[in-house]
Amino acid sequence: MKKLAATLGFCATVMLTEVAPAQMTPPATVATGRRLFHSYCAPCHGDDAKGNGPMASFSAEQVADLTALRRRYHGAIPFGKIWDMLPDQCSEACPNKPQQVRDIQSFLATLQK
Repeated sequence: MKKLAATLGFCATVMLTEVAPAQMTPPATVATGRRLFHSYCAPCHGDDAKGNGPMASFSAEQVADLTALRRRYHGAIPFGKIWDMLPDQCSEACPNKPQQVRDIQSFLATLQK
C-alpha cells in the first residue's frame, strides 16, 4: 500500500509539474518565453509554432507542430523528454540556460490546443 501511495504521489507531482506552466505562470515569464521563442525557435517552428517557419524546408526531419503537444502526449506535456529529443541542429541553436528553457516551455504551454 505504501508503494502504491508513493507511486501515485510521484505521478501527481509529475502531472502537476507538467501542467502548472499554463495555469500558474506569471505573465512576465510567458512574455519572456514568447520573446525567446521568436528569437530561437520561430525560424524553424514558425511564429505560430506550427512547424512552418522559413527554415523548416531546410530540415532533414519534419519540424514539429508545437501547438499540439498536449494532444500528442494525452494531457501532460513532458517538456524534459521533448527537450532531450531535439535534433542536433536545433540543440545548437536553442538556448541552454535552464531559466530560458522554462520560459519557452511556459510560453508553449499557452499555445496548446
